[in-house]
Amino acid sequence: MDKKSFGNCSDCPLKPQVRVVGDTNCENDLSKVDVLVLAEAPSHEEIKKDKPLVGKAGKVFREAFDLSGLSKLPYYISNVVLCANIQEGKTFNPPPEAVECCKPNWQKLIEITKHRVII
Repeated sequence: MDKKSFGNCSDCPLKPQVRVVGDTNCENDLSKVDVLVLAEAPSHEEIKKDKPLVGKAGKVFREAFDLSGLSKLPYYISNVVLCANIQEGKTFNPPPEAVECCKPNWQKLIEITKHRVII
């Protein structure tokens, strides 16, 4: 899914923020996804690289993901909340309202992928 594919974010408290959508190894053909990974929300590092799960915690996850062999399967990695909650230069957990506003986005990912596993 590209950044244009997502619904109206006008009610979201994070709407002025930068959106990070996803990372895949199956050339954006989401029907081929076996492993769907949904993290919480982007960090500063993920915003800089426009890629989910590449920050401090993401590096730990990706190392385990690689060691487990799951990264060799067709995967799609995204966040439950696509925008970072940045306040005074720091990222924070997303507020419940942002999780609710993004719910249709991650539900759509669950619907259109043919995943065998969701992490």
